[in-house]
Amino acid sequence: VVGARYVVLPSIPEDERATLDDYKRFADEFNQIGANAVAEGIRFAYHNHGYGLRETAGVVPFQLILERTDPALVDMQLDIYWNTAGGGDPIEYLRNYPGRFRLMHIKDMLQRFPVPDDMNNPQAWMALFQHISDAGSGVLDLTALVSAGIKSGVQHFLLERDLAPNPVETLRKSYE
Repeated sequence: VVGARYVVLPSIPEDERATLDDYKRFADEFNQIGANAVAEGIRFAYHNHGYGLRETAGVVPFQLILERTDPALVDMQLDIYWNTAGGGDPIEYLRNYPGRFRLMHIKDMLQRFPVPDDMNNPQAWMALFQHISDAGSGVLDLTALVSAGIKSGVQHFLLERDLAPNPVETLRKSYE
């Protein structure tokens, strides 16, 4: 009705992603949700946060989701800040999984910092909001990230700034 082309799941609840089997179950559910979305004429996408980017029992959970989901049914929305904050390398994900990331959240990071030990805990994320900055005012190489996104097949680049103190100014600066 409103012309939306995507429905995006922004995260998996903390208590439902404790094991690799949980991630496998979600990947399988994502395939079913994606099939249902396609039948309705829209696309389903999963948005990463900072969890699931570290190896667990020899497997990186986010990569498990990427490899277990069907690209014809499930797209990904890459949040470059949270991928970096969780210990990932967004450019490597874009290179290694071409065509999977159709949407990208563009935001910046004031400074690089050590990845917290427990990125599975949403409270650990809250402490990281202080490092988010307007696009172009931080340390992330947005030119390289956007270029890699274009080469990988990203179709939608979305400026985002969590908890912006002045949303109008943030939008202006980030756009510029």
